[in-house]
Amino acid sequence: MRKIAVWIILFFFYEVLWSYIQLKGPDYSIKNATILLNCSSDSPPYGLYAEFLVNGRSHTNVRRSNEKCLTGETNLDCRYHNCSCSTIGLWYAFQYAIPTNIGTLKSRCVMRFKTSGQQFSDKSTIILDIKGPTIEAPNGIPIAAGIQTDLICIACATNVDIKLVWNCQELRVLQHSNLITNSTEYISTLTFMPSSVHNGINCSCVLRAGKYFRSTSIQLVVTNSPVLRLIKRTECLSTLSIVLTCTVSGELFKYGFKRWIHSVNGVIIRKLTGLIAENTSSIIIKSCGYQDAGSYTCEAWNEYRMETILINKTSLVKVLGPPVVVQSHTTQDLNTLLTVKFYSIVEPINVQWYLFHKQITNTSAIVLPTEIEIMIYGKKIVSDGYYTNITLENLQGGTYSVIIENKYGKTKEIIEVYNKGYTYKLSVLLWILTGVAVFISTVTLTTLFLRRRNTTMLHRN
Repeated sequence: MRKIAVWIILFFFYEVLWSYIQLKGPDYSIKNATILLNCSSDSPPYGLYAEFLVNGRSHTNVRRSNEKCLTGETNLDCRYHNCSCSTIGLWYAFQYAIPTNIGTLKSRCVMRFKTSGQQFSDKSTIILDIKGPTIEAPNGIPIAAGIQTDLICIACATNVDIKLVWNCQELRVLQHSNLITNSTEYISTLTFMPSSVHNGINCSCVLRAGKYFRSTSIQLVVTNSPVLRLIKRTECLSTLSIVLTCTVSGELFKYGFKRWIHSVNGVIIRKLTGLIAENTSSIIIKSCGYQDAGSYTCEAWNEYRMETILINKTSLVKVLGPPVVVQSHTTQDLNTLLTVKFYSIVEPINVQWYLFHKQITNTSAIVLPTEIEIMIYGKKIVSDGYYTNITLENLQGGTYSVIIENKYGKTKEIIEVYNKGYTYKLSVLLWILTGVAVFISTVTLTTLFLRRRNTTMLHRN
């Protein structure tokens, strides 16, 4: 009975005189993170004051004074400096930013009590070298319903083994793969078939390293808009043929295609009916010419719940061919100036002028960029182009020509020049001669007809 009484007395004095404190913090954390350290006691410490040490050195203190929580030697207000305390002084806390060069964080909280003196509590936090996880959607957000897609979770870890675990609500997973690309990068890929019912659900990726875990999540945005696939840029060599194919996919119900739109510099040139086979629409450009260059827009529609959703995509077609002359003229002044304007997909590399078949070398030819007007399937389009000219100081009549070359071929333009100062394109001259010949023939036939008619009437009389 005496021993029992002694133990009761000792326990009583321990509970009354000895104060219990505890420092709480995470068991694990990562570099550059911020952790919360909380020091509590079963009775208020002397001076309502707690001191915090980090790795053996005093770091800061938190105390209660005049109904405020203060920190540091200059009495900073905790409301603005990441610390806090209880109204009756039973706990004190602050947030600590972990540096990059610490492997284990050793924290200590020290309080002083009137009855039991100084007391302390320690806490060790293992610092992991981990980055992530992050979630990526390679096909972007929103996700198209009915098209198989991936979500990728990426994390990096050094000197620690980690696992990446997916948690997605009501998602039917088609495939799940994990990959370690090197000793530090971990990649987990989730492959699934999205549906309109998945719109708005959350999908999370959880990183686990022993007892440590952290997660990130993404909210799926799934749309019923059809998805079009069309090559963005296409090149066609002059005189060859190409095929543009537009494919629609997704969670399709009632769908179809509209006519293709061919436009140049924002001007609609023509509308083309595509060849439709199941979920594709195609157009064939036969024997590419400069008039076939421009933007080709494919538009598809999908009808879902009495709503029609439209989507379009555009392919830019470049026709790789020789220069095209759009205008030639002369200017008469002290000298005669021959000018030719032309279109070229690339910068010209050579321009040479000729009189008859002899190259003109005693004067310089100029080639400069300019704005030109070009006819494309009956529509006048303003485009970037070039012009070349040559000055004829001593006018000599004859057939002048210019050969313009780029990396895809050559073009020749002929201009007839007469000593009187008149100049004609050969094609214009031919039209004039043809008109004169037709006029003479008409007059001759009419005269013969009238003479024969008069002769016939005289015989009858």
